[in-house]
This record gives sequence, C-alpha cells and structure tokens, in this order.
Amino acid sequence: MKFLTRKIFEMSFNRHRRRLSRALAFALLVVTVAGFNACADSEDADPANSTPPSTNSAPASTASVDPTALASVKGDPYFSLDELGGQPPKAGVPLVVNAQSTPTINLRGWAADYVAKREAGGVIINIDGKTDVMANYGSSRPDVSANLKNPVYTNTGFTASIDTTKLEKGRHTLSMRVVTADKRGYYEHKQKYEIDVQ
Repeated sequence: MKFLTRKIFEMSFNRHRRRLSRALAFALLVVTVAGFNACADSEDADPANSTPPSTNSAPASTASVDPTALASVKGDPYFSLDELGGQPPKAGVPLVVNAQSTPTINLRGWAADYVAKREAGGVIINIDGKTDVMANYGSSRPDVSANLKNPVYTNTGFTASIDTTKLEKGRHTLSMRVVTADKRGYYEHKQKYEIDVQ
C-alpha cells in the first residue's frame, strides 16, 4: 500500500513539475519577445535608423532645413505661385499692402524637384536677399499630380505667411527658392515678385 501511495505521489508530482516547467518556459518566451519589441521601438525612435518615407506619403517637415546652409544649384524647378495676398500674382505688378490693415500676406502654391523627379525638400521665400521665410510644405495637390501625370507629385503644395509689420515701408522683392529633394541645395525660380508696403 505504501508503495502504491508513493507511486501515485511521484506521478502527481512529476505531472505538476512538467506543468510548472511549461509555464516557466512560456513566461520566459513572453519576456524575451517583449524585450525584442522594446529594442525595436527604441531603434525606430532614432531618426538615423528610421526608414525613409515612401514617395506616396507626405514629405518630411522642412523645420530641419537651415536656409543658410544650402547652396544655390543650377536648374529650374517645377514651381507655381497660385496666390499672393489672396489673389493671383501679376508679373511686374507689385502687391500693395497696408501693414496696419494687412499685417500678414499669405502665399500658396506648389513646387517639386524637377531634376530628382520627385517632391522638393521644401520652399523658401527670400525677402530682399536678406530674410528667409520657410513655407509649410507637403500639402496634397492631386491637381498637380494629375496634370504632370505622376502620383509622386501629389504632396507638393505649400503655404507661407509674411509678417508685413516687420518690413520697412516701400518695395520688397520676393525670390522663390525650391529646396532640392536631398535638402542640400536650392533652385531659385526665375520669376521675382514684389510687394509694396504702405
């Protein structure tokens, strides 16, 4: 009887030991997987290790572009200024604004890197060769991609604002600079625009 009782006890003990071993192995597996996921997340947080966005997504923010570090490069960009101060710009005709009644001039258009055949790295509005205003770049322009017959040019829209209260009264020249796709240089659009601050 003692032998039988001991045998039942050993069988029960072995069964519980196997269950405990499986539970511990599963717990170790969960901890290991969680550790790998944490490492992967920390690598993704590092911009140097991140995957570049696809050409169908919106371009990266131009906040990291330093206009003073860019070199002028030869070539004509795809570019259009659709609105200057709420109206289509007119070649050779300055936009007259009163700084008190119109403290801000809004610009809207689109631009792309023609040489790289893709969206640009950003758009810079240069005022009088001295002051740079970074445009908000990367808004959706399906009309542009449809016209150019290439979906890569979908996210090429830009908007910008110029604070007229910080400008001296008189004429000011706006030069449109399209940042290259690699953000190392810029193309300067041939057309200049003028504003006359009253």
